[in-house]
Amino acid sequence: MNCVENLGVFSAIVFCATMAGAEGGWVDIFAVAVIVSRICQTFVHVSFVPSNVTASVRFAFFFIQVMAMLAMAVSVAISAAAT
Repeated sequence: MNCVENLGVFSAIVFCATMAGAEGGWVDIFAVAVIVSRICQTFVHVSFVPSNVTASVRFAFFFIQVMAMLAMAVSVAISAAAT
């Protein structure tokens, strides 16, 4: 379920980045971090038996996604304010 919820937030940030003209640099790095951490979270979820350790690892990858999306939003805001 959180994949669907995160997709909306990620899409909104990418849309705002496109409209603000925030291209390249940090926005791209953070976007890749979101996608890679989502893939890793999903891989851990489907590949390992549920336990406290796997839940902690999944949460760590989820936390990376959230932090990267926040960093993207800040980068977009700074880029929009600069123009």
